[in-house]
Amino acid sequence: MSGAHLSAEELQQYVEDKSGCTPGNIAHMDSCPDCQAQVAAYTLLMAALSQQLAPAFGFDVSAMVLGRLAAESRAVQGEVERRSEGEVERRSERKTERRVNRRASWGMAALILVVAGVPAWLF
Repeated sequence: MSGAHLSAEELQQYVEDKSGCTPGNIAHMDSCPDCQAQVAAYTLLMAALSQQLAPAFGFDVSAMVLGRLAAESRAVQGEVERRSEGEVERRSERKTERRVNRRASWGMAALILVVAGVPAWLF
């Protein structure tokens, strides 16, 4: 025996399925009281775990998650729609502003023509 003990994984493999262990590990188990003690502890632990009832929630987790996802999806969709509506409003405001600016430019040009043209016509 080399003095090296089996790892926790190897000990658990021995408890779960001895036939899946290497012959060297099995030989070590047969001759090592420390590893045999750990295997006994793992055996008790796994037996106790196998007797435990499956955990059950008092609520439907999948329904909660799906409901939350649907709510988040609606919130995101609403935000997209609000942004789209805001963009349409901004475009409309820009068109109106350009129209007003265009009218103001034509009005200013007409005023300049009147102010320059009237004295030129009179004199």
